[in-house]
Amino acid sequence: FFFQAEDGIRDWSVTGVQTCALPICAADRARERERMMAGDESALLPRDRGPVRRFARNFVDSRRNAGELFLPGALLILVLGFIKNLTVQQASLWIWFAMVLVIAVDTWVMVRALKRALRTALPQESGSGVAFYATMRALQIRRLRVPRPVMKPGDTPQTGAR
Repeated sequence: FFFQAEDGIRDWSVTGVQTCALPICAADRARERERMMAGDESALLPRDRGPVRRFARNFVDSRRNAGELFLPGALLILVLGFIKNLTVQQASLWIWFAMVLVIAVDTWVMVRALKRALRTALPQESGSGVAFYATMRALQIRRLRVPRPVMKPGDTPQTGAR
């Protein structure tokens, strides 16, 4: 068992903050994480819940994104920057600019298409914050996304898909 401190109990008669420790079983955490990774709506964090966020996740996961290459590209550019050759360092700088430009354009295109698809698929829902949510998901390496992608690149996202 591990113990986790709950939010402090605040009262006018209490000086400081009192906490209570709750036992947390590793097996319970593992089950909850597996449910979250599978996309179980009740196990998701509040930022990931709802039909709009589910549609945005599926939309992002159904396409190849230039943002997926950001972290590996940044690592490559970092390594190239340590090479003591001025030509290689200048090339790494131009690669960096090109990578940022490609990611920005791809993200802009993705967000426009997502908003258009969202208005068609879920016209009664508000798309507030969906652009930022989709952009952050698109920047993550596909295998590290939480919850796991349920769509393969090239699939068509559906409103009812988990």
